Amino acid sequence: MSFQLTKLAGALLMPLPLILGLLILGLVLLYLNRARRLSLVALTSGTLLLLLLSVPLLPRQAATAIENDYPRLWMPPDASWVVVLGAGSRPDPSLSPVSRLSTNSLHRLAEGVRLYRQLPAATLIVTGGVPDVTEHTLTTADDLATVAASWGVPPEAILRAREPVNTEAEADAVARWVKPGELMILVTSALHMRRAVALFDEKGLAVVPAPTQGLVPDGVVGNQIPRSGNISLMERSLKEIIGLWWARLRGEAGAPRETE
Repeated sequence: MSFQLTKLAGALLMPLPLILGLLILGLVLLYLNRARRLSLVALTSGTLLLLLLSVPLLPRQAATAIENDYPRLWMPPDASWVVVLGAGSRPDPSLSPVSRLSTNSLHRLAEGVRLYRQLPAATLIVTGGVPDVTEHTLTTADDLATVAASWGVPPEAILRAREPVNTEAEADAVARWVKPGELMILVTSALHMRRAVALFDEKGLAVVPAPTQGLVPDGVVGNQIPRSGNISLMERSLKEIIGLWWARLRGEAGAPRETE
């Protein structure tokens, strides 16, 4: 229940529900012919917020500030573990494992397998579960492991963390296998890496960040035409900011790393 409540609270803090709430409030007050000034404030605020977040300037700046925390990892150090954090899948047995995985999960797995191939003695850990997981539940970790094996990773070199439903739980699960001081490469989306590193650092794990799937290409300004994708980018950035703030408030994430 707490997982669903956390997700609901996070969703309500996102820009789109706020914009819709302001616009609906303004329209209701306007049609009821009450608090006309307040209705105009609500409508104006909602419209300006929609415009501000649908053009790329602010969303791209927010995402870039997070994504550029850690450089891409081209040549991995001699690590014993490669950890790929899952990003969801569709529990539809009629689809192939590749088709079930989300785009984010596929990007992360491809990067993890690329790094693993340079470290054949390492173990690959894949994560991702669902609430109330059972032995027969089809999880993201299962699909990641199946696809990794089809891409040439020996099945005996793959460990599955099938229970975690968020990054905090993924850090707990990985800490059961990886001991403090053992070098591990952490693979996740660049936008998610700041929060993931903070949570794994708090477990005392020796994390080497390997960010992938940058959402804002370097040097690309883009046109200023409003697009729904810009709102989505801002929502993803806010999710990471709020998630890290909440984890630190609960004592599950330490201070930020010093990066060059």
